[in-house]
Amino acid sequence: MGVVCFGIILFVALVMLLNNVHICEMRNTNFGVAATIGIAMGFVVLPLLPFAISVRYQSLVNASNYISVTAVYFSYLAVVFLISYLVWEITVRLGKKATFILLTVIVLSSMGIQMMNHVIESRQEETANRVKMIEEVFKTDIVGRLEGMEVDATDLYETIDALGFENDEVTDGYWTLFSRYYGHDITLKSKSDGSIASMFYKKEKQGGLVGIRIDSSYYVLTTERQADPKAVKIGDNQYMIASFNQYTIDHGMYIYAYIIVGDRLLPVKDNDMVGGTWREAVKLANIYEDGFIGTDGDFIIRTGDTGKITIKLYCPFEMMGEEWYRIFVNGQEIVWARAVSGVSEQVIRTTLQNQLVVVHIETNFAQQPDNGDVRELSMLISDVYTE
Repeated sequence: MGVVCFGIILFVALVMLLNNVHICEMRNTNFGVAATIGIAMGFVVLPLLPFAISVRYQSLVNASNYISVTAVYFSYLAVVFLISYLVWEITVRLGKKATFILLTVIVLSSMGIQMMNHVIESRQEETANRVKMIEEVFKTDIVGRLEGMEVDATDLYETIDALGFENDEVTDGYWTLFSRYYGHDITLKSKSDGSIASMFYKKEKQGGLVGIRIDSSYYVLTTERQADPKAVKIGDNQYMIASFNQYTIDHGMYIYAYIIVGDRLLPVKDNDMVGGTWREAVKLANIYEDGFIGTDGDFIIRTGDTGKITIKLYCPFEMMGEEWYRIFVNGQEIVWARAVSGVSEQVIRTTLQNQLVVVHIETNFAQQPDNGDVRELSMLISDVYTE
């Protein structure tokens, strides 16, 4: 439609020329100046008119998407011509001094527009970089852990400043199709329905953070190395504080791995490498290198097909009968038992199959050994394995 308007105005101008209308003579008249200005303004307005009355375009220009302003080259050309023509006419009619004053006013008044253009440019670049970063995520190996899953990906489909991929008749399943391009069998949904896997995007001052959650496993992907602790999105309107101490690099992106336990986000090297033996478990707080604990200790282990966890303990001290210990799995107390001297074993049966779990052991006693060890110890975790 804009091209049609441009063609109509151009056709009228050509007809005037072909009919020997003395355009050059008309220029010196007020009518000629007014006609030239009117034609130039027509070039500015008419190509934009179809967009202005379009229902789809109007739905994009609102309080949140105010930057979605359509511009066409015809209008740019007409504006440049109109300004140049006005300056030329003013120069001829008013002289150099008046022209200098006018140009100064134009420059000063245009600074505000230029500042607005800079804001628009920065915002559009930021929005485009968001989409590019999400696209880069699908090149990483970590996305392969979502194979065959349905993933809640509301953030990915969010439209910002008219740049986005809403789940409509045009862009239905865009990110699903995009993942197919990289050979993945992943269904990414624009509406959350409680799937076991989710993908999130959180804007930061420098770039953004993409979060991937698979049950209790959580990954943060970013193009910039992170240092300071910050909130990451783990669910709809749910955030946790993450520390960024250890990472791996996957196709140029920094990958930070965590496990979600209650209201804590615990960092691990790579929660896909956590196994079902004591050697493959991740030792967290208060567990010494030799396996001893003080009054409490935590570790992460992966359960097996049955969800059974076997823990072998050893107490080198003589018990008085009042000592006890408790074992928690993901914050839920599973075992309460009297502590005994020597070797003991606890077999914990859970319904958590093939999942990462946090095991917490707590005692009501601790003392120093007789061998000169200055540590306050209670029990030794000699072995743990899952089935």
